[in-house]
Amino acid sequence: MAADAPSRSLLTPRQSECLALVREGLSSPEIGRRLGLSPHTVNEHVKDACARLGVRSRAQAVAEAAKRGLIAL
Repeated sequence: MAADAPSRSLLTPRQSECLALVREGLSSPEIGRRLGLSPHTVNEHVKDACARLGVRSRAQAVAEAAKRGLIAL
């Protein structure tokens, strides 16, 4: 794999899915209802995605994931 290619395995599919819904402006309870998860579980997925991306906020996670090609803008 080329050095510039996005590492699709950096985030789990569920983390990517949660971040994509955060990008749409949904709250954790709204994301949870859409995906059949508790808001706590959604927050854990987002928190873990933040850690993997090296950022501190939901907004930063969305921006960084989009920048790396892990979610669409």
